[in-house]
Amino acid sequence: MLATASYNAGYHRIKRWLPDDAIPAELWVELIPYRETRDYVKNVFAYRQVYHTRMGRDGNVLAPLLEMKMGG
Repeated sequence: MLATASYNAGYHRIKRWLPDDAIPAELWVELIPYRETRDYVKNVFAYRQVYHTRMGRDGNVLAPLLEMKMGG
């Protein structure tokens, strides 16, 4: 998730956006201050699920990501 956001906004910005205390990854995405980057991250992971399903694979590939904590 950090790599995806960094690709769009730059690593130096992502480091500044990480909170001091750990928060759920899905909340962190919603708090990304640049709408373009926030939308980019959401789209990359949405399409990841779409392609996973189109390849005939079962399950939610996003579930492990949503359990992640960011910052801290």
